[in-house]
Parts: sequence; structure tokens; C-alpha cells
Amino acid sequence: MRKPYRPFGGLKPSALLALMCIIAVCFKVQAQSRYITDTTYLKQKNEGDNLLRPFTNWYPDSATYNLHNYTERNTLGALGLATHLWRFKFRNEALGFRLYPLPYDENRIEERDMLYYRTKGPFASATGIAGSKEQQLFRFLFSQTFRNGVNVSLKFNRYTNKGFYLSQQAFVNNFYLNSNYETRNGRFGYYGFVMVNNLRNQENGGLKADSSFLKNITENKELMPVNLSTASRDTRLLSTQFNPYVRLSKPDSLGLKASFYLQGKSKFTYNTYKFKDAQSGKNTSLYQIYYLDTVATKDSTRHRQFYNEVLLSFKTRNKQIGLSAGYANEVNTVWQKNDSLIVNHLAKANAFYTRNLLAPDSITNRQIQYTGFMELASVLSGANSGNIKWQMENTLNFSENHHQSRLFLNLLYETRSADYIYNRWYGNHQRWSNHYKPVAQLQAQLGFEKKNLQVSAFYQNITNTLYFDSLSAPKQFTAGITNFGVEGLYRLILFKHLGLSLAPVFQTSSKPSIYRMPLLSGKVNLFYTGSLFKNNLQLTVGTQLETYSTYELMRYNPVIHQFYLGNRKEIGYYPYTDIYLNARIRPVSFFVKLENALYGLAGNTFYFVPGYIQPDRAIRFGLTWMFFD
Repeated sequence: MRKPYRPFGGLKPSALLALMCIIAVCFKVQAQSRYITDTTYLKQKNEGDNLLRPFTNWYPDSATYNLHNYTERNTLGALGLATHLWRFKFRNEALGFRLYPLPYDENRIEERDMLYYRTKGPFASATGIAGSKEQQLFRFLFSQTFRNGVNVSLKFNRYTNKGFYLSQQAFVNNFYLNSNYETRNGRFGYYGFVMVNNLRNQENGGLKADSSFLKNITENKELMPVNLSTASRDTRLLSTQFNPYVRLSKPDSLGLKASFYLQGKSKFTYNTYKFKDAQSGKNTSLYQIYYLDTVATKDSTRHRQFYNEVLLSFKTRNKQIGLSAGYANEVNTVWQKNDSLIVNHLAKANAFYTRNLLAPDSITNRQIQYTGFMELASVLSGANSGNIKWQMENTLNFSENHHQSRLFLNLLYETRSADYIYNRWYGNHQRWSNHYKPVAQLQAQLGFEKKNLQVSAFYQNITNTLYFDSLSAPKQFTAGITNFGVEGLYRLILFKHLGLSLAPVFQTSSKPSIYRMPLLSGKVNLFYTGSLFKNNLQLTVGTQLETYSTYELMRYNPVIHQFYLGNRKEIGYYPYTDIYLNARIRPVSFFVKLENALYGLAGNTFYFVPGYIQPDRAIRFGLTWMFFD
């Protein structure tokens, strides 16, 4: 029996009760005397050359303007599924072997996103988001530095999603546990982590007839036939690392007021990628080729890596200058039908410099600080021999009376061998063996950020671009391609309460047939903001419009887990409109949001990949509680 259409997704009474409880609890929260406003209470740094990079002050954003944007939009229409990363971003990855680019953004924690913390006391943050469409999110972060100087931090994310229509269920569980420590005299220290990402989802291959569905969008979604009904994907990523260091000399033993360090880094990674479909040999409409596999690999891939490096480092006592250089090697084993062994030997060097450009001012607390970091790496011998990388980060931090802003310039040049998936692949449905040239690229990002204004420009020149063609087979475009993008955020508050926020994105490519993306996109917010109950309640109520200009679409191949060019199908303009209420009472923040409020009223072109429709109207609510002691 067909279920009746419910314009608001059928929000259950239990969800309404939970929402009422959240609001009731929040309004009972008293002003906490122990609520920390010290901007130096928390310090953090990204995983990298951990000895050279300093910790920087970090404080959770307490503004209520952006609480409702709890995750990026998924182009397949359901949280936890693959998503096409169509926005240009400055990307910096370690040189060496790479299996293939995973089509996930918000769904997993990457090594470059790993954060180490130093705290003046315990800190915890818990976020829960739920609502109609049976989509739930939970995020948790805890960090504490103990009296002996050992810091332990834990981050955990869990996302569950039933999906918009048949066979779209997804589960995401990821976490990391890390620790860092240094003795009081700075003679010895370490950094280390364990990180796990588990991503499981059904693969439905898209709707069989999305055009007929879009003509009548009030149809029951669970009655719409899909291309795959028994397919699933299971991706599991495990990584663990230990990075100890020891000081070899006293700070003044060489008359340089500096010290030499010996540091090592050992990392073990074990990743598995599994795609299964019991109907592989029968579904000829989607699978054009099927190879009988006597060992039943079912398009499974396993990657194991052992990585070790030894660096000799130099750092001044005032921590303004740091240098390091050394050797690293990696041993990779890839298994599909047969084992492949890939070994690389690398030379590495890093440099760090920071300096205060203004003398301390006790009246205005005005400061300007420059920070620069440079990395050099080269593969001396091995499968990726000849690969090189040069990267530089430059930042000017401005601070005056607790108002902070920064100007930054990031540069990257690298020559990197093709990812494994482009040169060699052996599966039940697709197989190839190629010898593609290394990809060379130059990236540059220039940006400025302050409280109500953010703007950045991205430039990329890339040669030997790799992509998947209309048959989802790997191809290489040997000529040079230039990509350029500008994005920004401007927030204006009128009469202390009425607000306007603009977040435009402009992107262009000299080869739009390969780099498919909207020329213009962005978000516009109109809102009311204010403080009530003696400034104990911060409130923002508004509406958000998100839109994209017409552009040619990519398609998705669930077997190889990649997006490909497909046919030249274009998507038209569609206004994604949300209505939201964001609020904060001291350590508690919450939001209530009506997503896609104009569903069925503003057209039916609400999709980014053919066959994968974006969710219809739904209610979401979320709560974040921070604990500082």
C-alpha cells in the first residue's frame, strides 16, 4: 500500500518531544561562572613536521550565524555516500604512493586533518543532530593535558542515514586517539595517534527513470525502481603512527642558543575497499562487462603500507627558526587478484620561521606576526622515482584588542606519478593496464580572513591531467590546463540586528569538458540577530538561499568508486531554500532548520548527478554542548 505524501517528511512525535526538551533545557541553563573565555585555554596544531610547527591558540567559534550549516551538501543526495568534489581547493598531500582519490569530503578524517592539542584543563564538545528522513549525526571531541605534561585527545564521529529512496542506507564511524608530550626541560617528547575510518553504504546505481520521477515529485520514494538492489560498499581505513624525538645537545653548548634533535616517525596503514553485488553477472543494463572470478575478489582491493623516516632537526631556543632534513622509505603492498609491491626511498627537508613584526604594545595589544613553513621532498628511487614536491605556507596574523585577522599565501609545486587506479586495475567489471605520465601541477592560494569578511583566490596550472571518460575508463590529457577560482564571505549587520550574508563562489577552467563545475554558485542569508535575557541568549533567525548556475554533470560509477564524465547532460538553476533558528546560551548551542522549504514549488532540477535526487523538505535540529572543566 502506498504511503501518503507528507509535506514535511513526517516528523515523528518523539522528534518533536526531543526538540521541546532541548529548548527547555537550554533556557534553564544558568550563566556558568566556570565558562572559559580565555583564548589561550586551547592550543592546536596539524599533523606534519610536529617538532618544528608550534601550537597556536584556538577557541571554538561561539557565533550563531552558521550553526545550521552542519555539513557540506552531498552530490549523491545522502550523507555517507560518495560525493563529487567540484570546488577547487588547495590540496597538499604527502609525496609517495597513492591508491586512488577517495570521493569523500565530510565523511572521513584524513591524516592532514589530524589535530594535536594542548589545554589548560579538560575540554569536551558533544554535538547531536537528528530530524526527519532518519538521518542522525553525532560528533564528540575531548582533550586534556595532565599535570605531567601528557595530552590525550579523542575525536569520534558517527553518521547514520537511511537514504532518500531505495538501497541508499549509509553508516559512517570514524575516530582518532592521539597523544603528545614533552619533558619540562625539552629533552624528550613524542607525538602519536591511532585513526580509524569505517564507511559502509548501499550502492543503488541511481534511479532507473529519474526523468519520470521528476515529473511527479510527490510520488512515494520507496516505490521508485533503482539500478542496483543488492550492491554494497565497505571501506575501512586504519592508520597508526608514533613520532618520538630526543635533544642531542644543550641549548647553549654550541654558542648558538639552539639545539639539535633526532626524530623518527613510524607509521602503519591498512586499508580495505570492498564492492559486492550478488547480481553482478545478471545486471547487464549497468554492468556492460563481467569477468568470471575463480577467487571471488568481487572488486575488492587491499592496501598495506609501512612508512619510516629519520630526521635531524635544528631549532633555536626562542622557537623562531627550525630546520630538519633526513630520509624516509615506504613499502606498499596492493592486493586485487595478485599482489603488487611498491617501494619508494625519499629525501625530505623542512624549514620553519616566525617573527613578531611589531614591538608589544600594552595599551592596544596590537601585534603582527609572520609565520612561514617550507617543505621539500623527492623520491630518490623506487616506483615513483623522480617525483618532487615543494610547498610553502606564509601567514601574517594581525591582532588588536582581541580582534584577529590573517593574510595568507600558500604555494605548491609537485610532479607526482599517476595514482594506482589509473595505471593498473583488476576487477570483476573493469580491467586495464596503462603507463601514464606523472602529473605536474602548480597551486597557489591567496586569502584574507577576519570576523565578517573572508576572501580567497585559487590558481592551478596542471599538466597530464588524469580523469575517467564517458565509459568510465581512465584517460590522460597531456596539454596544460589552467583552473582559477575565487570565493568569499561578507556579513553585514544593520541597526545592530538585521543581517545580510553573502558567500559567492566563482570558478573557471580552460578545459571545462574535463573540469565540470558551475561557473557561479553561493549562499545568501537574510537574518535577524540579537541578545536576550541580559545577554545570556544569542539568537539568529533567518532564511538561506543556495543556488548554482547551469553546468554539465558528472556521473558516478559505484564499481570503481569514481566519478566520470558521462554524457553532456546539464542541470538548470534551482534555489535550495532553508529557514532556520540558531541560538546559544553560554556553552550550549542549538539550531532548528527547515531544509528545502520550496520543494515542489521552485522547479524539479534538484540534483547534481543523474539518477541521484537531493532530499526533499525535511526538518533538522541539533545541539552542541561544550565543557571546559
